[in-house]
Amino acid sequence: ERSSSLGLLVAGVSHEINNALNIIHANTPSLIRYSQRYDAIVDEVADAGVQNARTLLPYAIAALGDATRRTRAIVDDLRKFARPDTERRLVRVQEGLDAALNLLRRRTDGRLDVARVYAGTPSVDGYPGQLNQCFFNLLLNAVEAARSEIWVSLRQREDSGGMELVITDDGEGIDAADQDRVFQPFYTTKPKAAGLGLTVSRAIVERHGGSLVLLSEPGTGATVRVTLPPSAPERDRDEARGNQG
Repeated sequence: ERSSSLGLLVAGVSHEINNALNIIHANTPSLIRYSQRYDAIVDEVADAGVQNARTLLPYAIAALGDATRRTRAIVDDLRKFARPDTERRLVRVQEGLDAALNLLRRRTDGRLDVARVYAGTPSVDGYPGQLNQCFFNLLLNAVEAARSEIWVSLRQREDSGGMELVITDDGEGIDAADQDRVFQPFYTTKPKAAGLGLTVSRAIVERHGGSLVLLSEPGTGATVRVTLPPSAPERDRDEARGNQG
């Protein structure tokens, strides 16, 4: 219910933001033409202030265009991340990971190196909003724990046709006694966290027929490994009934 509500909220906010961005985007070419005409008119003007404006105006227009494109990309990532789970569909895992990492960029830029290794373009049958929430939770944990870098590895599994996602950080790691407890509801070592991130993430993965495993040694960081089948059993049964009909 929370995921669906978030999806509806983001859809509404995205619509309003895109309306404003579309106005800016549509008027930028006209602004460039006006700037070119202005440049031709003031070509011979000796006033220092006019010449300074003439020099800086193209840079201001270019910066406006870049900011608009970045904002539209952020809105697009939000819509991918919080898409309502009204029905099962084919989920491109790489898109969800990239959207989550883009939304976390404020926490990584200038502080962490993020290494991404994608082998192929794995897709699974499932609910995109839930899976994206899972990816975001796991990446957020890695970003908050890491000292200097995290690694994100995604590959297609040759044995089963499913996918494997591995997220590793170089943080302090987790004590052996706490590794089972981190999946318990409301258990957390963070002062302002609810302690539900890993609990919810594991439930989402298992709901999709997969597994989530945590590996860690104190002082050497932590690794989370997620495996998902190409399609959950519910769809397989539905397809079988359809083929029989």
